[in-house]
Amino acid sequence: MNTLPWASVLPFLLVWIPAVATPGINAVFSITAGVRFSFSRALFAPLGLACASFVYGAATSLGLTLVLAAIPDFLTLLRYGGGTLMLWYAWRTWRHAWKVGEGHVDSTSRGMLLLQGLTISISNPQAMLAYLLLMGPFVTGDAPWYLYQVTVVPAAALAVFSIYCLYALFGIQIRRFLRNPAGQRVLRIIVVIVYCAIALGFYTGTI
Repeated sequence: MNTLPWASVLPFLLVWIPAVATPGINAVFSITAGVRFSFSRALFAPLGLACASFVYGAATSLGLTLVLAAIPDFLTLLRYGGGTLMLWYAWRTWRHAWKVGEGHVDSTSRGMLLLQGLTISISNPQAMLAYLLLMGPFVTGDAPWYLYQVTVVPAAALAVFSIYCLYALFGIQIRRFLRNPAGQRVLRIIVVIVYCAIALGFYTGTI
């Protein structure tokens, strides 16, 4: 695509926003953050997911994403890493599920939430392919690669952050509806099951 970076932003967002808004792993993570934390802390989960846009954006505009996607062993490593990460998050959620209502305070810091969001997105092979297929045509024009990092890529990050903040708000509403400890415990157990299912999908290559 030979369009200049700033002229690519709107066409890109018309493709990007529906794809990001589709429920998936990142949405589950954001909803879980909303269930567990106040909004001021939970928003660091979408912020971490948005930070991944800059990593993938730079890699895609430099052609690195295309090279890595063509290496089967790298995608396999990414899938197993992502699956292991999902199992770890499932274990953490399981531990906290049984401490609800016992005066336990989840000590996960804002920085850790940001790091979790970043690693979840980067370790997801589907996310890498989405950036390659959807962002690729909009960051490989005639302009220098760094111009896309201040036009198309920030637009992608802002869309990611905004949409997953809405998912976090949805999680907060669920928590308010299920005020009793038993309801919150059941909700977190459901999240554990979802994380385990995602991990299985990573390991088997079905996700």
